[in-house]
Amino acid sequence: MDYGSYILSKDEKLRWYAGSSAALFLLGMLFYRSLVLSLGLCAASVPLKRHYEDYLASARRRRLMEGFKSLMYSVSASVAAGHQLPRALELAERQLSGEFGEEAPICAELRNMLRAYSSSHEPLTDSLNDLARRSGQSAVRQFAAAIDVCSRSGGDLESVALKTSSALLDLLGFEDELRSMFAEKRFDMMVIGAMPLIMLVILNLSSASYIAPLYTTLLGRLIMTASLGLLAGALLWGKKIMDVEI
Repeated sequence: MDYGSYILSKDEKLRWYAGSSAALFLLGMLFYRSLVLSLGLCAASVPLKRHYEDYLASARRRRLMEGFKSLMYSVSASVAAGHQLPRALELAERQLSGEFGEEAPICAELRNMLRAYSSSHEPLTDSLNDLARRSGQSAVRQFAAAIDVCSRSGGDLESVALKTSSALLDLLGFEDELRSMFAEKRFDMMVIGAMPLIMLVILNLSSASYIAPLYTTLLGRLIMTASLGLLAGALLWGKKIMDVEI
């Protein structure tokens, strides 16, 4: 599984196009009161699909890192109790399956890792390096690199695993604080972005005749189109600023 991208399945595409087209149609009716223009606006669901896939890929990476943080806790405890790294990963897989569910990304990765280790005797370092490459996350890369270097040099693998996991837990805790801060800012951005839509709905309900020229004249349609474009541009710009991979 490549965590850097997300490809929608057939059912997911159908749900996306149905939901996004309905939302865009309502948005078009709000800005244009025109069936034809509203239907035309639905075509924007095609280029917007890429942003939705990026969002899903980011969400999957967040779920992976939530599990990886718990994995570091579990490995630290198991190694400190005297278990070797393979056994520590096996215990972690059982614990995390109960905590996150068997379908969680980190649980699937651990099962594949342990299966390759037990059936074909593939070194754990190979599986860890593969996960680090596919995840694109610095914490995973650092853990895999530390285990890899220790295995090649013949060092104390369990001691390195314990020290590395403990250090990474501090890093992951700091990253969680940053994510919480960015989540608050994203919510503020969405509230600000929704305000023009709410005001337009209120004006349509309370003073429809007052804003009628915006829907019945060429200049009005141009103003509404410019307003919609500026709103969409501002939201996309804000999303680009806030989408910081930690």
